[in-house]
Amino acid sequence: VFPDGVDTSDRRGGKLTPVNPVEPGYFSALGIPILRGRDFTAADRDGAPMVAIVNQTLADRLWPGQNPLGKRMRFFGEDWRVEVVGVAKDSKYFTLGEPAQSYIYFPLEQHHSSAVTLFVRTRGTPAAALGTVRDAVQAMDRNLPLTGVGTVAQTMDQVLWLPRMGAGLLGTFGLLALVL
Repeated sequence: VFPDGVDTSDRRGGKLTPVNPVEPGYFSALGIPILRGRDFTAADRDGAPMVAIVNQTLADRLWPGQNPLGKRMRFFGEDWRVEVVGVAKDSKYFTLGEPAQSYIYFPLEQHHSSAVTLFVRTRGTPAAALGTVRDAVQAMDRNLPLTGVGTVAQTMDQVLWLPRMGAGLLGTFGLLALVL
């Protein structure tokens, strides 16, 4: 990504940045605060001016000490300009221990994706809602494949399994060394 006004033909002038196409309500469902600006709306659709929400790290890297709202970005090999309409709080994107990194969110209606993830916030027990959510999605399209269906707690258990196993093994070996 390049701030507007920077030559996009030279890759070294830009920042390699992951992007994620999302729907309106994504940030509230995941509990990611919008620090400045706004969330996406139904008006951010195909044919409308292209917009994006950037995280705080990218805002600070591209426009240090400035308000990024209304600023424009360009992308290597693309003619279009994207206006920043919001700044989201930094989050964890790939691993729990990762350092803060730049990230861009686009409205799904402007940047279609063949694979999407559905996040649902519940008031009750999340596991109890899985069947209802699965049925609702299948009612829309019976041929739609559903993979990786689970709760955030189940996902966190999977992510933390290896570190927990390593800690358990280290503890066991430490105890064995102490006994010997």
